[in-house]
Amino acid sequence: MKINQFKLISFSSEYWASNDLSSFLDNSDMKDKVARTTKIMEFLKTKIARGEAKTDSTSGLYILKFHNDDKCVISLVAEVDYNEKGIFVPNEKIHPDKLLSYKKIFDSYRMQINPILTFYEGKRSIKEIVESFIKRQPKIELNMNNARYSLWEVKDLLELQYLKNSLLFIDKLYIADGHHRFAVFNESSKKNTGIMVAITDSESIILASCHRVITQNIASNWKEKIERYCALEKLDTDPECINATIIKLRNGETYRVIFKYNIHENASFHEAIENDIICSSFGIIDTANKVFPLPGALTLNDTAKIFALYCNSSAIIFIPNIEIYEFLNTIKDGKKFPPTSTWFEPKIIDGFVMTKL
Repeated sequence: MKINQFKLISFSSEYWASNDLSSFLDNSDMKDKVARTTKIMEFLKTKIARGEAKTDSTSGLYILKFHNDDKCVISLVAEVDYNEKGIFVPNEKIHPDKLLSYKKIFDSYRMQINPILTFYEGKRSIKEIVESFIKRQPKIELNMNNARYSLWEVKDLLELQYLKNSLLFIDKLYIADGHHRFAVFNESSKKNTGIMVAITDSESIILASCHRVITQNIASNWKEKIERYCALEKLDTDPECINATIIKLRNGETYRVIFKYNIHENASFHEAIENDIICSSFGIIDTANKVFPLPGALTLNDTAKIFALYCNSSAIIFIPNIEIYEFLNTIKDGKKFPPTSTWFEPKIIDGFVMTKL
């Protein structure tokens, strides 16, 4: 895989340190993501116009480190030519209406405010490749959302060549986060578009299933309908961990779902939740706007917080995690997950790394 350096639009470290942007730039909240992206684009456009952000005079590559209580993930941020789009492996279907919305946003602002998070399988780790670079003082350090972000820039010609040569072995990049944004570039008529990506390896990436919150009333006879596909076990107390599909209603009722048929592949498992529970049993037709994904790190203890955030919600579906080997086997079998079935980390803060298209 050939990667290119690029000119980054950046804020000063003082800007990040002196502004409380955690609630504004927190992209762990998936509620009304399209509207939120537009708001952030407008905010950053204003900052650039005022000179509070600038385009670096020289191009480079960037190393991004994400660290929280659970894990440390390092990625290399680079640009991949549009003509190399064939190396990308999408693993989720997309919502056509969301794709159209994102296309309008990018056509209007001509900025990519977040690299597409990707990973490759096996071989040499990113941490090993950039080990000598991250011993230096980072350009920017930031604490946000219970995590620490550090960014290093690489602009020395010999070091750039070393990093480029180190990633030549990669022939497939699995898209972890950014399917709709990638689809915008994929449909672009501009053949020299550079796609900004954050690249890490499959051993480092953090993977979970996305939970679901339903933001409309569910069918009154949903229990009767679901019995065609699943058995329900009503629970008096919440289980300690999510090792089965759990439905939590706003009225406090909790049910464990036991499918009546074998579901071997993970794509089929997520499709069963989408089709048999959400659409067929709950009667939700507009899944793009009435069903929102939730971070896989959330637990049943977060139920009250979720219902408070989505005040018009009626139910939450908690979904057990998927292992990385199961994920890769599913994709290699040519299957795709329903839209936003997977939750990958690190989530890169919108605007922390950005460039003009």
